[in-house]
Amino acid sequence: MALEKINLEKWKFAPGEEITCLEKGREVTIPHTWNVEEGTEEYWGIGWYCHSFVPEEAWKEKRVRALFCAVYHDAHIYLNGEEIGCHLNSGYTPFAVELTAGLRFGEENQLVVKADNRFSEQMLPFDTSFDWANDGGIIRPVELLVTGKSFLKNPEVTARPVITLRDERQDKGSAVFGFSGMIDSAGDEEGLFMEWSLYESCDDAEADAGRKDYGLETSFDTLECAFGREGQRDTQKPVCEGKECITAGKAQIPGRVLPSVNYWHFDSPCLYTLKMVLKRGEEILDRETVAFGFRELRVQGREFYLNGESVKLPGTEWMPGSDPAFGMAETKEQLEKMLLILKESNSVLTRFHWQQDDRVFDWCDRHGMLVQEEVPFWGMLDPRQGAGRAEKHRLHRQGPLPPAGLRRPPPAPGQPGGLPGRRPAAGARLPQGGGQDRPPALPLPGGVFFERTGLVRPVRRALQCGSRLLPLLFPLQVLPQARSGPGL
Repeated sequence: MALEKINLEKWKFAPGEEITCLEKGREVTIPHTWNVEEGTEEYWGIGWYCHSFVPEEAWKEKRVRALFCAVYHDAHIYLNGEEIGCHLNSGYTPFAVELTAGLRFGEENQLVVKADNRFSEQMLPFDTSFDWANDGGIIRPVELLVTGKSFLKNPEVTARPVITLRDERQDKGSAVFGFSGMIDSAGDEEGLFMEWSLYESCDDAEADAGRKDYGLETSFDTLECAFGREGQRDTQKPVCEGKECITAGKAQIPGRVLPSVNYWHFDSPCLYTLKMVLKRGEEILDRETVAFGFRELRVQGREFYLNGESVKLPGTEWMPGSDPAFGMAETKEQLEKMLLILKESNSVLTRFHWQQDDRVFDWCDRHGMLVQEEVPFWGMLDPRQGAGRAEKHRLHRQGPLPPAGLRRPPPAPGQPGGLPGRRPAAGARLPQGGGQDRPPALPLPGGVFFERTGLVRPVRRALQCGSRLLPLLFPLQVLPQARSGPGL
């Protein structure tokens, strides 16, 4: 999170090989891709973006970063003519670049992005060997993050229920809770400490506190939250709270057993919110909010268990980016519309072919949906290098839960196979299940398996029905209702 977030919605854009093309650029709204616009539908090349702003005087004693939620697929970032960072061969993962040292106060600054979506043999998916849109551009939101000299990063929550019942659903009980994260302190950790409070329920309004909204809302707030609106938080009593010293660049809440918590289930998606404040003396340097659920996911034989109960998961595969009106640059409203369609069709499981925005996982968390997520590695003869790069970006963003493209080796007969109950603020991910009709798995170092698939050149598919556009949905399983219990 940050002390202050500023959405960078309006940018000047132009396609072309050189930055000089921006002289004839036009204003666009982020998220944006040129591959849904007339004349550049099949342009695989370079696009330039420029956002101009004047830094606030209050930022002189702060640190300022630009968070890009996704730029497809190569991005070079410039501030006032100087390159300050790049993010290559990973068009669906977020990254941040530091602006602090290059800011010019009292005058207009220019933040420039060079986006490149040319087919590449240096990344995964390899060359043209994939079957979804190759949409170039700044396809997800961009924010300025303003903090003190130190800030929290890489939050990781331990939220593991203690299951005491066998083959029976358990909605409540004790649980193990803890937290670990890193501190970027620019070399000065003296006197740093973190105050924290754990609350039952989620708090969308609080999560958006400090945001300067320039016309783009970036939080999904359709689910009624127990906290209500900002200002009501003080009426809620925390489940627990504390104060921790910062040592060796780490912020940690030691693991502890909570005697009574409500577990997350797709029938009852109960969430908790961890609020953290990084301080030195009375100075607040950073704030972080993590919403999460206590749940145990386990596979035993042919059965999938959620919180000790064997469950069946009706679900639908959703192909984000299949609507030609938006492509991969889907707005908050478009994402939510499709997620609501899934939920209203009684889906409690969905899967994606590539890494999604954290907002999608947060929405699924709040609305009781499980997610399979994949790392795209299709078509490359040796996927280790590119797949490892994609997985490194995913781990940096999401923590150790494996996405759908990854699966652990199957457990020995009669032995349960489980997933760690640790995650940052995002939806629950499931391991990719193998089947007799699936291609063979390719082992990677560390006991992790990738499944190889051969796919075709991307073609955007949609059905036109009158004036209504219906993106294709591919059913995974069709059941009359989400059912649970042994043998169902």
